Amino acid sequence: MTSWTRVAVPLVFSLYLALGLTIYSQYGLGWDEPQSRKNGLMAYDYVTGANSELLGYVDRDYGTALELPLVMAERLFHCNSPQSIYLLRHLLTFLFFFAGVLAFYALARRRFSPGLALGGVGLLISSPRIFADSFYNTKDIGLLGAMVIAVLTLDRFLAAPTWRRAALHALACAFAIDLRMPGVILIPLTILFWLLDTRLIPAKREARWRSLRLLGLFLLLTVLFIALLWPYLWSDVFGHFVESYRNLSHFARWDDTVLYLGREVHAHELPWHYPLVWIAITTPLAYLTLALVGVGRTVFRLVHRLPDRYQAIRFELIAMAWFLIPLAAVVLGRAVLYDGWRQLYFIYPALVLLALSGIEALWLLGARLAGRKRITLAVAAGGLLLSNIATVTYFLIRHHPYQNLYFNPLAGDMQQVKARFDMDYWGLTFREGLEYIARTDPAQEIPVFFAYGGKDTIDILSPSDRARFRPLGEVQGAKYILTNYRWASEDYDAVLNKIYEITIGGTAVMAVYQLY
Repeated sequence: MTSWTRVAVPLVFSLYLALGLTIYSQYGLGWDEPQSRKNGLMAYDYVTGANSELLGYVDRDYGTALELPLVMAERLFHCNSPQSIYLLRHLLTFLFFFAGVLAFYALARRRFSPGLALGGVGLLISSPRIFADSFYNTKDIGLLGAMVIAVLTLDRFLAAPTWRRAALHALACAFAIDLRMPGVILIPLTILFWLLDTRLIPAKREARWRSLRLLGLFLLLTVLFIALLWPYLWSDVFGHFVESYRNLSHFARWDDTVLYLGREVHAHELPWHYPLVWIAITTPLAYLTLALVGVGRTVFRLVHRLPDRYQAIRFELIAMAWFLIPLAAVVLGRAVLYDGWRQLYFIYPALVLLALSGIEALWLLGARLAGRKRITLAVAAGGLLLSNIATVTYFLIRHHPYQNLYFNPLAGDMQQVKARFDMDYWGLTFREGLEYIARTDPAQEIPVFFAYGGKDTIDILSPSDRARFRPLGEVQGAKYILTNYRWASEDYDAVLNKIYEITIGGTAVMAVYQLY
């Protein structure tokens, strides 16, 4: 590590941590958060012996590897109001993601220079939707962080198999699987690259029988850790695991529509390209372009004498498998997705690793060029990356805390986006609308109706403001209507008095209407 990276690495992480600790309390309450917390509460009551309601609970098949510790934390810190509970959850969710970012740097350093690995950290945390979700999305961002940690332990295990590394990798894999079922991809991924290693690397081939014993130890410990960390499995490990896998791989409980390419489409009838389009329109374009360069470079090296080159490109092959296998499973298996591609966020770090390979490829290409060609490549590649970073940074700052509403230019302007895709599908913008009403309306009781959303939205407010709001299940009797234009997307402007709105790109993404 050079002298500048000895300063830059801790400085970057310290600044990022300080930023997260400063802004974690500024995000709204996501639609899924109360349900996610309830999953943890049910597991907590089961583990502590308070009751066995978990076994008959509708969402019993959700893993609680992260939700259970979050409930334990709120009990430990004696959180006595809904706001204190959810703010603590936001803080701890960010801190877990921060740990995942540290692990990502360690993983990237196993292949790239300190400067390039640090650049990868920048690409990871600056993707606006990932940035925002890292404060409240325990399921999808939780799995993202867990996958990074597990792939780091995988790379270490493959590099030098020992029983300690096998056990640590098993624990990391079990935690990811117990957090969300898609983490199960880690098991075939481990077996696949163990097989490739023992076939294509001479030193590994000679020691394959000892390595096979360590692989068996990994599989055995993974099963044991999965059962240990998932309370619902305790009464029937195999039966309940199979039930959970079947239920969550074809999620039948979601029975609603999403706005996709301008049409309301049932979640069970989405076209195969749904996740591909969402990835394409919500990931910064430069990051996508660089990842494609990285994939192209890896494929080129792959088809040219694989046995001789395998060890040199194994890292990129792991990243490609991490990204492509889950994506292919979703596309080909027609898995139920909704709310964009958030259920696939756990493959985003792999995209960043491939982007780093793309940057390295362009750098090496530039080194071989001379004169005007080198300058042209540097201007084109550097200009694309720097301009995209500047645009993304502007969006992160200008539209805080609504980075979750980021779309790149492929989606069109925000008015087109609003007509074609779901935007604030979790109702996070409602917090600002409610706080505006609380500031401007002195009434002791304020009946409100959410055109989309639920009564739990008020739980992120201060206890004094929360006590004043009375959410209604219908418009009749409401003093205010709040809409974020999902499902109930009608334009009230012609008939109602709009008193407040949040806009992005000149387009309203949340509005408050006063009825009397």
